[in-house]
Amino acid sequence: MNLLKHLKHTAKSAVILAAAGFFLSQPNGALAADYFAAGVKLFDSQRYSEAAQYFKHVLRTNPKHTQAMYYLGASLQNSGDIAGAKSFYNHLIRNYPRSEGARYAATAMQTLSQSAGSNSSSNSVANTGARRSSTDYIPDAESVGFRKSTDQEHLMVNCRINGRNLPMIFDTGSTICMIGKNHLQQIGMAPPTGAPTNKVKAVGGVVDAWEVPAQIALGRIVRTVDLVVIEQLRNPLLGQSFYGDLKYEVDNARGQIAFKKPGGKGDFVQAGSIDIPLTVEGSNLIVTAKVNGRPMPFYFDTGAGASIMPLQMLQTMGDQGFRKVGESDATGAAGTTKSERYQVDSIELGPIRKQGLVIAVSADYKYKYGLLGRDFFGNKRFTVDKANKKLHFYR
Repeated sequence: MNLLKHLKHTAKSAVILAAAGFFLSQPNGALAADYFAAGVKLFDSQRYSEAAQYFKHVLRTNPKHTQAMYYLGASLQNSGDIAGAKSFYNHLIRNYPRSEGARYAATAMQTLSQSAGSNSSSNSVANTGARRSSTDYIPDAESVGFRKSTDQEHLMVNCRINGRNLPMIFDTGSTICMIGKNHLQQIGMAPPTGAPTNKVKAVGGVVDAWEVPAQIALGRIVRTVDLVVIEQLRNPLLGQSFYGDLKYEVDNARGQIAFKKPGGKGDFVQAGSIDIPLTVEGSNLIVTAKVNGRPMPFYFDTGAGASIMPLQMLQTMGDQGFRKVGESDATGAAGTTKSERYQVDSIELGPIRKQGLVIAVSADYKYKYGLLGRDFFGNKRFTVDKANKKLHFYR
C-alpha cells in the first residue's frame, strides 16, 4: 500500500478518533504546524498511537511534510505496526532522499532489519554475536529531545535497542548502559543464561550483572555497546559507553541534547560561557566544588536527582556549615540505602553558587567521591567537553 492510499485508508478512523478527543486540544482551522508540534509533544510523552493521528492530519494537509512522514513512521513502529512504519520510511527514502527525515528513516530501517534478523533466532542473547561496528553510525552533529521524568529528577530520552523502543535516563554519572531483566521483554530479548559475567557497584550496593552486546540508537546515532543487564532496574540508564567520546550540550530550556562528533565542524561554546575545569577518570566526569568554602571533588551526574556525599567526607570536613534536617532513603541501581539529610550553607562550582542545598549523607555510599546532581545545576544549559577537560555553563 503506497503512502497516499495508506492515508486515504486511515482517513475514516482518524475522524472517529478526533471525535473521541484526540484533536480537541487544537482549535478549528489550526495550521499544520500546530498539529505537527502537538504530535511531537505526544510522541515525546510516548503516547504514540495518539501522536500518529496528528501526523496523519498534517500529511492530509501537506502530503510533502517529510518530518511528519518520519514521525508517523516512528509512531507506528513504537506502537508495534512495523509494516506500517516501513511503508512510510521507504516512501521517504525513495521520494525525498536528501531530506533529514529520509536520513532518520534509513537509520530506522537499518535497525529494524537487524532486529528482524536477530529475532529469527531461537536464542536472541546467545546469537547476538560480536560487535558489528561497521553498522554503527555517528553523524557530524545530532540533536534529540528529552522529557523530564514524573518526579522531575531525570532526563528521559527515547532510545531504540535492537530496533525496539526503550526510554532511558541520560546519565552522565554512569560509565555503562544498563537495563533490568524486567525490560528485556519490551525490547524482544531473552534473559541471559548462565552465571553472571560481572558485578556492578551503584548507589545501594553491589549487584550481579550480565553483559550482552546490543545496538543502541538515539536519534541518528547508532552504536553497538556492551549492554549491562541486572535483575531489576526502575529506569534503564544510557551512560558514557554510548556517548562519552562525543561533545554534547544539554539545553534544559529547549528540552534538547545536542551531540557533535570529535573533530566535526562547528562548536557549541559561545562567548560569555562559564568554564569549569573537568577531570576525567576513565569514563567518570569529576568537578571540584567548594562546600562551605572547602574544595571537594564530585562526580558530575545528570542521572542523580539529588546530590549525595559519603559519610567520610562529612567527617573530614567536620559539622560546621551543616545542619541535619532529617533522614531519607537514597535509591540507586543496586537498591536503597539509608541516608541522613543535611542542609549545607553553600556549595560553589566556579561562580555558580547555591545556598541551603539539602544533600544526602550515607555511610553505605561506597564511591570515592560524592555526586553533584540535578538539584545543584538543575535547569542550567551546559556543554560537556571531555577532549578539552571543561564544562561550559551558559548564563
